[in-house]
Amino acid sequence: MKLLFFILTSFYVCLSSSLAKKSSENTTTARKITISGVSNKNILKAIDEQMIMHSENPTELERNFLIKRNTDTIRKILCAFGYFEAEVFPQGTFDKFNIKLNEHYTVNSVECSYIGYNISEKILNEEQFFTLTGLKKGNYFLGSEVSSSTNKIRDFYRNLGFAFVQVKTPNIELNKKSKTVNIKYNVDLGDLTKIKDIIINIKSKKSPELLKPLVKNKLTFKSGDRYNPKEIDRLKDALIKYELFSSLDVELSEPITDKNGSDYAMSDIVLNIEEAPLRSVKLGANFSTTNVFNILAGWKHYNIDGKGSTFEVLGNIGRDEQTFKVEHNYYDLFTKNQKLSSQAKFTHEDEISYNVIKYCINGTLWHNLRNQFEFGIGCFGEYSKTVDKVVAGEKLINTNIPYITTFGIPLGVKFDNTDNDIDPRRGFKINADFIPMFSKDVTYSKFVSSIKCYSSFDNNYFKKSLVFAFYAKYGTICGSTTKLTRDKMFFAGGSNSIRGYGEKKLGILLNRTPYGGSSLIELGAECRFKYNDAVGSVAFVETGKLYTSEKQQNWMTGVGFGIRYTPPLNLPVIRVDIAFPTHRRKDNEGKYIDSLFNVYIGIGQAF
Repeated sequence: MKLLFFILTSFYVCLSSSLAKKSSENTTTARKITISGVSNKNILKAIDEQMIMHSENPTELERNFLIKRNTDTIRKILCAFGYFEAEVFPQGTFDKFNIKLNEHYTVNSVECSYIGYNISEKILNEEQFFTLTGLKKGNYFLGSEVSSSTNKIRDFYRNLGFAFVQVKTPNIELNKKSKTVNIKYNVDLGDLTKIKDIIINIKSKKSPELLKPLVKNKLTFKSGDRYNPKEIDRLKDALIKYELFSSLDVELSEPITDKNGSDYAMSDIVLNIEEAPLRSVKLGANFSTTNVFNILAGWKHYNIDGKGSTFEVLGNIGRDEQTFKVEHNYYDLFTKNQKLSSQAKFTHEDEISYNVIKYCINGTLWHNLRNQFEFGIGCFGEYSKTVDKVVAGEKLINTNIPYITTFGIPLGVKFDNTDNDIDPRRGFKINADFIPMFSKDVTYSKFVSSIKCYSSFDNNYFKKSLVFAFYAKYGTICGSTTKLTRDKMFFAGGSNSIRGYGEKKLGILLNRTPYGGSSLIELGAECRFKYNDAVGSVAFVETGKLYTSEKQQNWMTGVGFGIRYTPPLNLPVIRVDIAFPTHRRKDNEGKYIDSLFNVYIGIGQAF
């Protein structure tokens, strides 16, 4: 028996009842529905959301209407949960019902009938269909799973080139004897779709023609190619990274069937693009009780040459560090998906362990693969003077070193498939840099790698946004470190490292002064919980250690919690954290080196 009446009725009710519920709230006082005979929380929640309530004293006509309407709604909801033979008994009022669930139907089979293009070689057997839809034979029937399975079928055939495929509402056949369900899908494939023309519509106040070459250069498909939604997604990803567009939509024109009787239809791909402002200003600040405060300000110009290239000036002024940087990114150098990143930078650091003045210029050629994987090679030169402050007793570990010139050949690898650059919820990032360094007195290599993983759990116990984030970092210096200046060593601790310990104070201390390390290991995990679109909280634990071949150090761990505020307009989150060291060190006089806790205020997630 075909039961279109039953399939996914709960979703129809969701759409209609929200309006009805709003209307009733405006004129009546809501009353809680009383249900007996059901313990499933999901069913009870669905029923509670779909009921129409009324005043305390409805008329007889209103009462009878509500009893019938609510009884029918409950039956439909129970069918969507697989209870096709459930019985609903009103208890004399419109808000009290007794339910007898009876048998819970299970999925027995799935099958599909096709109309349209002949693709006999692409028709899936039952086992493949179960795999595609995510349904499982013998599992309890759920209308929500059937609803999502139609989207999976539609996406599957779109990826094969059937841009206008339609998956109709499936027929549900009940076997009352075996208490099972047979699900029959009807798929109208239409014609195989090929691209006729690619139309680029750019809405820009100043230079729409300047953006067209950039968009055309990123196209990986052309007229006559088979429609492939994955290639369109790659185009979107490739264009988004330039930060040039405030909106980017892709549409298909109505299909035009070939009059010569070919087995495909032609359709235009229409790119509707709106240009974002070509100039932006950056402002930011960080504060922590570990004696760190800095203000960041910058200006950036996008698409200065019609190829997406950018020019940026950035200044960072803090108590212990002042930096001024000019950066230029030139895209599509020599070939597509290739970027030359050039930078000139001045830095003055007056840290607890050293004082350094550096002038640096570098350039790296990056090649991008599939918008996720990048590898690069470059060169850099640095002119710097360092004064080390690390002492042991009366002895200076390293003497005052005059200005020296250092050259390097940086090699880098990046992988990023996260869903958001500012506040990722899923995916992971991998970075690895290897830099051979050469100067008059020292030759060494520095290796730094990190991995950051993000996983979201939307269907959790709290019914709120929940994200687990994890990071690991490893760095080491290969070669002689006896003459290495302190600013080239690894340091850890602070707002973006092991929270709970002072800025750069993790590791070996000499007279309360950080010594630094030739190797570094860090691990961290954070649970991010959002109460709504704007406000959230986090709990975190981070551990790590710094060491040299001569001096080893135990793992040091910090734990804490914080709050997050997400501003509108896709701006970075504002964070406030409080962190506690699990082990507070003491000096030779028995005084604590590490604070009981530290507070951090900044912009952007910690990792």
